Amino acid sequence: MGPAAVASSPAAFVNPPQPLRLSLALAVCLAGAGQPGFAEPSYDDLSESLEPAAAPITAQELDELTARVLESLRRIRGLEAQRPIRKALVSQRDSHAAIERMIRADHPEETINREAKTLIKLGLLPPDTDLTSSVTQLYAHQAVGFYDAHTQVLYVADWLPAMMQEGVLSHELVHALQDQRIPLLQWLTAGVGEDDAVLARQAIMEGEATALMLETALDGSGMSFDDLQSLDPATLTQMATQTLAADAQTASLPPYLGALMTFPYVDGLAFFKALRATHSWSFMSQVYAQPPESTEQIIHPDAYFQRKDHPTPVALPDLERILGASWKRIDENILGEFTWRTLFQVRLGGTGLGAASTGWDGDRYQLFEDTGGAHRVLVIRTVWDTPADAREFAEAYRLVIEGKYRSPRLIEAADSVWWWRTEEDDVLLQVRGEEVWISEGAPSALTVSLRETIRREPALRPADAGVRRD
Repeated sequence: MGPAAVASSPAAFVNPPQPLRLSLALAVCLAGAGQPGFAEPSYDDLSESLEPAAAPITAQELDELTARVLESLRRIRGLEAQRPIRKALVSQRDSHAAIERMIRADHPEETINREAKTLIKLGLLPPDTDLTSSVTQLYAHQAVGFYDAHTQVLYVADWLPAMMQEGVLSHELVHALQDQRIPLLQWLTAGVGEDDAVLARQAIMEGEATALMLETALDGSGMSFDDLQSLDPATLTQMATQTLAADAQTASLPPYLGALMTFPYVDGLAFFKALRATHSWSFMSQVYAQPPESTEQIIHPDAYFQRKDHPTPVALPDLERILGASWKRIDENILGEFTWRTLFQVRLGGTGLGAASTGWDGDRYQLFEDTGGAHRVLVIRTVWDTPADAREFAEAYRLVIEGKYRSPRLIEAADSVWWWRTEEDDVLLQVRGEEVWISEGAPSALTVSLRETIRREPALRPADAGVRRD
């Protein structure tokens, strides 16, 4: 996997369980959420306000509710079940246990630890993060329904009344219907080291389900998803962030994990708002046949719908030969615009450089660890739409470097290169036209070798430097 899909890879579970609070926040959009003075009702408040007569959902109520939602989805989206959808009521305890079991079974501890090391080196996770426990806590704490494509069973909370289940049920039923057509497990599988593309596909899957959740909620009201004007990414992101921050058990988790969880829902929903501006629901067959190739195309829908901004494939030189036998490669992947955007938001906050990820056109990283396991070297090669985009990214990442190390000492600064000595060995940041190279954690002698390798490496786009390739 890799940083872009730690908690959202299909190996864990095809769709992350939809947290109730996030469902409520999105559903409240219908009433004008995000307006000044609006306060989102908490799950606890809603639970306490239920009348005693609002007993937990029964199997018969679940069947009736399912039939009603399926009929709405048939009329709205043209989705019809090709075979009966298996459902099961599950207790809160068993739901949490099932989610934890899926995470741990599909992601061995070694894999999780490897990914955590990359995220820590980037500065997206604190050094002492227990990634498995954090991910489990994030997804299991408030999950009230999820569809497991491995077993093709839709699980529904047995502790909530039917009146609180319809939104989540409609969302998960969309996944069940998606799975009958694609199927999801194969569709969400990309090549090794292609997690940014997997995350983009998840945003399609979750964006459609969330859009149709809102559409079914509006069914019969005279309105539709197309009428909702408040579904801009900024409003949705603010709502989702406030939703997680309001919960004591998720507020303490690293912000990156919250951003990773909400991205498929929030940015996926905004992508569908753009889709519906120019296309009917029938266009979805084409989207699934030719899905977005990167999170850039989700964040900037025009890059998918209008000019098809394909990512530039990025290759790294033979770093094993340069580093030597005492270093072992433990991770390799693509970060993508989502990860860079989140990194700048987390590390730079309100500096105004959060948009420095715009203009991304490709990247690849490799993480190495020494034989003793005490030191790590991270090498990243990125390519941008224009030299100006590359320089803007480099300026933002320079601030990230100066903020995440305790005492970075700049030993070289020129027009296109910065070289620091830190408590974790050397850091090199180098701009080459449309490319930006990063090396973090290599001893000085190795940094010299890496710098020479960067100088000699052929440019990714030598024939059209500075010209955007769409």
